[in-house]
Formats: sequence, C-alpha cells, structure tokens
Amino acid sequence: MKNTITVAAFFLLFATGAFAQGYGKSQYPDRGRENSRIDPRDRQDLRQINDLKRQARLRISDGIANGTLTNRESIRLLNELERIQIKERRYLSNRSLNNRETRELTQDLHILIRGIHYEKADSEYERNRYSQRRNY
Repeated sequence: MKNTITVAAFFLLFATGAFAQGYGKSQYPDRGRENSRIDPRDRQDLRQINDLKRQARLRISDGIANGTLTNRESIRLLNELERIQIKERRYLSNRSLNNRETRELTQDLHILIRGIHYEKADSEYERNRYSQRRNY
C-alpha cells in the first residue's frame, strides 16, 4: 500500500513538473531580447550612450576608490547620472530616439564627464579608511 502511494505521489510530482515547463511557442516572444524592441537605426546611438554612461560610472568609482572625490561630490555626480538615465528611459518609452534626443543625451553625458574630471582635479580629498593616503 505504501509503495503504491509513493509511486503515485512521484508520478504526480513529475507529471505536474513536466506540464509546467511550457513547451512550444512563448506567449511573450520578445522576452529576454531587449534590443529586439528598439529600432535598428537607434542601436548604434544607444551603444554610444551606453559607453558614455559606463565611462562616467567608471570614473566616479575610480575617484571614490582613490579618494579624489569626496562623499558629497560622488553622491551629486551619481544623482546627475541617474537623472540622465531617467531621461533616457523616458525618451525610449516610444522605442526610438530622434536626433534631438540622442544629441541631448550625449551632450548631458559629456558635460557630466567633464564635471567628474573637474571634481577629481580639485584639491579636495576624501580621507577615510577606503581611500589611499595622499601627501599634500
């Protein structure tokens, strides 16, 4: 009796697992392929914008690690980068970028990168246990 119940339980367990796999065509054909929703002409522009965002993030993290950016400066710069990312998401809500939007995003990112350079070059240094000691 116990063996039959155990066999029936295993059968039900594996049968329901097999039906839950969802074989066949997906209900959401574009799921997992983010770029398929974007116009192919905009992909090059988005690649450039993503490279600029990556460069800005890298420079901010280097400034934090080296101690050349203070906590207040890094928070302000990261908030500015977040503002640019929100603007990009708003522009991409219609799945394409026009020339004005692309130009505005790249201009904002270039201004941010220049601001990061300026803040890293000024004479304020963060002194904490994570940054390297500087000789003044």
